[in-house]
Amino acid sequence: MNMVKGFMNKMGGEDSCKNMKNEFMSAMQSGSEDERKQAWSKFGDTMAKFSEHAKDWKPEMNANDGQGFKPWCGNAGGENWNTLRAKIVSKPEHVLEAYPGTSLIEEIEVLNDTYWPWKAGCTLTLSDEQSFDVCPIEPFSIPVE
Repeated sequence: MNMVKGFMNKMGGEDSCKNMKNEFMSAMQSGSEDERKQAWSKFGDTMAKFSEHAKDWKPEMNANDGQGFKPWCGNAGGENWNTLRAKIVSKPEHVLEAYPGTSLIEEIEVLNDTYWPWKAGCTLTLSDEQSFDVCPIEPFSIPVE
């Protein structure tokens, strides 16, 4: 939302954008064929400008604005929703040792620290970035209860 507000300010403010929208709607509803083509062309130009604005926008530009607004990508502390969705509460703190062909069963506690529940059938696995050179274990997938 902050990105859209920033773009509206670039385009002359909220009133200017509302006027542009009303002119477009009026041309589409009751304008001549030429007026509709011009309105559609202007709309395309505006969307191209929005695309350039969005390309340069970064989530950190969406800082708390003092009005209770929180960043779209996470909480006010800067943590993104994916990080908050699976927060480790407790895990084994000792070194885990195993021999080839054996299994270890250890408990971990994970907290979903968001307002949205995990989807049915959700599983916990190793991170996509996990290097098997560093941690040579077989991939696993554990269903979330």
